[in-house]
Amino acid sequence: MVALWVAQHRAWAALHVGAGRPVSTALGAVFVAGYLALVLVRVRALVADPERLVRFATRQTKMDPLAPRTTGEQRLFAVLAVTAGLCEEFLYRGFALWYFTQLAGSVAGFALAAVLFGLGHLYLGRMHVVRAAIVGAVFGLLVIGAGSLWLAIVLHAAMDLIGGAVGGRAFRAAEQHATAGATPPA
Repeated sequence: MVALWVAQHRAWAALHVGAGRPVSTALGAVFVAGYLALVLVRVRALVADPERLVRFATRQTKMDPLAPRTTGEQRLFAVLAVTAGLCEEFLYRGFALWYFTQLAGSVAGFALAAVLFGLGHLYLGRMHVVRAAIVGAVFGLLVIGAGSLWLAIVLHAAMDLIGGAVGGRAFRAAEQHATAGATPPA
């Protein structure tokens, strides 16, 4: 995709690769920081309650095979999270958003890019597709508002890093719980 973009002499600004608008970027950064602060507060509460952590793991069965359990897996997952943030934002909020808005107009193009992002997460289950489409729309608003992909890249990578850390911890807790002979809490 990048090679075709370069070969066709297209402007990088069309993919929102630049720095963005300073005031909008600052407001977006405040939103991202605030959102991540709220997420970390909720994660801290989840991790502090072992039974709640086990219940969380039982509701996330589609993610079980993906959750990192060892230190080595956690390191690899961190690399994956950062590259997913970069690549998926470039693909969905950069290229797909540009392409679909050229094809179908601003509103329909925006919606199509969000739905495509959701469908890209079908392997996690149908409900996750809906959540991912909503997240894709929020990320799209962030990119359009700031005029840059960078805040969405940072937010996406941070969400994946947090999800991997929490998921790994939850599944380890569930495995320990099961090994101890207890039945999962209802």
